[in-house]
Amino acid sequence: MLLDDKCAFVVECGFLKPAAFVVMDDIPAIIHAVFLEYVILRSTQEIAQFKDGLEALGIATLIQRYPLAMRQLFIHDPTAKVTAQYLADLLKPALSPRGHNQREDEEAVILNWNNYLQDTEGIICAQQLLDEMCRNCPHRCVFIHYTVYLPAGLEDAAAVTPSMILSFVTGAEKAPPMGFPVQPSFKFIADRHQTLPTASTCSLALYLPLALTDYRVFQERMDMAILNTVGFGQV
Repeated sequence: MLLDDKCAFVVECGFLKPAAFVVMDDIPAIIHAVFLEYVILRSTQEIAQFKDGLEALGIATLIQRYPLAMRQLFIHDPTAKVTAQYLADLLKPALSPRGHNQREDEEAVILNWNNYLQDTEGIICAQQLLDEMCRNCPHRCVFIHYTVYLPAGLEDAAAVTPSMILSFVTGAEKAPPMGFPVQPSFKFIADRHQTLPTASTCSLALYLPLALTDYRVFQERMDMAILNTVGFGQV
């Protein structure tokens, strides 16, 4: 039974059943009444103002016409992941004209970059495969699974993921629903003494040294740069 000091509160929310007759089965109806009152009815004016603002900008019409496409702008999707293909499409290099003395090295670095992206995504797939195997293994042979099934070439790779690369370049671990304020860029460092990749999260630019034409060295330097970045909000 509801306590007397709660009766007025519940009645104000539209639940009018006398307190003496309230039973446990009425709890869902009470919750619904309180939710409707405080989330919807008491926010009617605010909701109307928000709707007016959307209509003034033409967004309300777009929501009505393309509800699924507009959904991602208003509702966070925890399953959305940064992929190697997304990074490849996002960061487009500006190549020197053909015949330029840097063009050959630029193409070699781009090839290393694309291979590196695929390797970071391959590590995630391998980790997911191992996790699934370990969950289904009755003996929980984690070490054995890791030793036997990890793809060749990835066993000594660092645990850099595509989302970590995006964070290194932009400061964001996931792609903003409406995109970045400026187009992220991919630039080369011509100084042969510079062998460590860098990035500017203010200008959203990734800088890759032309000295990294060997993939093994490229991978080691990328891992070093990304894994030693403190990041935002950390000390």
